[in-house]
Amino acid sequence: MTKRICLLAGFHPKGQVSDYVVYYAKYLSTFAEVYYLADCVVSSQELAKLAPYTKGAWAFRHNKYDFGSWQELIFKIGWDKLAEYDECLFTNDSVIAPLFDLTPFIQQGTESLVDAWAMNSFEYDYFGSFFWVVKQRVLKSEVFKYFFSSVVAEKTAEDVIHKYEKELPRMLRRGGFSYAAVFTEGNKNVFDDWKYFIKKGFPMLKLKIFKDSHEYPRREYLPNWDTFLSACTHYPVQLVYNYFYSVDIPPARFSKISFKLKSFWWACKRWRRKLFRLHFSHPISIVIFCVTLYDEERVNSAFPVPKL
Repeated sequence: MTKRICLLAGFHPKGQVSDYVVYYAKYLSTFAEVYYLADCVVSSQELAKLAPYTKGAWAFRHNKYDFGSWQELIFKIGWDKLAEYDECLFTNDSVIAPLFDLTPFIQQGTESLVDAWAMNSFEYDYFGSFFWVVKQRVLKSEVFKYFFSSVVAEKTAEDVIHKYEKELPRMLRRGGFSYAAVFTEGNKNVFDDWKYFIKKGFPMLKLKIFKDSHEYPRREYLPNWDTFLSACTHYPVQLVYNYFYSVDIPPARFSKISFKLKSFWWACKRWRRKLFRLHFSHPISIVIFCVTLYDEERVNSAFPVPKL
């Protein structure tokens, strides 16, 4: 039987452990020993919500984002103890999950010959750090230990993405390890194309799609998101509502007539871009009467993430 450990990184602007996080931890505990650490101050009463499903739960401000939470958990557990596990799962509370049973994905990853795998890839050459798994061979390696020992506080989330998330595949390659992703959809991503991914069976929904209002024009149609989620999955939507209330996002925002009209216009603009899509090996732009109809910069990588 495969022995697994799960390191769950958390954050809440008001220092809470949301219901959807408890739901996720409960599920993860069915196939792994779960340890939780949040990059914020959380009361013992809030952390107690996770007690039935975790081997340990802590919270303090370290300003190192998710990679810092995983680093701190590793230091608490110890490298020797960590090396006793067959697999280590790294995840965080940035997702609503699971929308679907994760067992088939976990089994597929365990039975594969790769040393590490992730749920999805981005831009062909790196994978999402909100759900990735490494096997014992990686856990025992010096390159992996050096990578996590070198995590320090960064100024912005973008710095973390460039210095750590995008560095993950490079670190694995340096160690001679193989890796893959379950969902490799090229230019499509789990933020803008969230409906597409769920229809394909992607078991997670990024909360960020609701938070960054300046990115709404890029997203697939957001109004009636809850109806869509209920129709396509068995996830308890009330848990998402509860989170919205806790971070002052009014759920009614997405059902207002004004928002629906804006969303319809944004959708038209996205389809206009697709209508004029051409594929070349260099950046292209199509402009008619000073109106940009399409603008694409092809992303090529010498190390595309293989499909699991």
